[in-house]
Amino acid sequence: MCPNCQVQYDRYQPVIEKEFGEKYDMVHMNIAQFTALALGGDPLKVCGFQTHSVDLTDFLETL
Repeated sequence: MCPNCQVQYDRYQPVIEKEFGEKYDMVHMNIAQFTALALGGDPLKVCGFQTHSVDLTDFLETL
C-alpha cells in the first residue's frame, strides 16, 4: 500500500499549523505501521515512528 497520504499529512502538518496559527496534534500512521504497532512491534525499531515530523511521544505514552 502506498504511504504517500500519511507522509504528506505528517510532513505538512507543521506547515499547515503555522499557516493557520493553530495546533492540530494529529497522529498519522500508514496501515503497515498501525498493524505492526497493534501486533506489539516496537514503535522505533519496527514501526519507524522516529522518522515522523509530528512528535508521537504523547500518543505512545497514552497508548
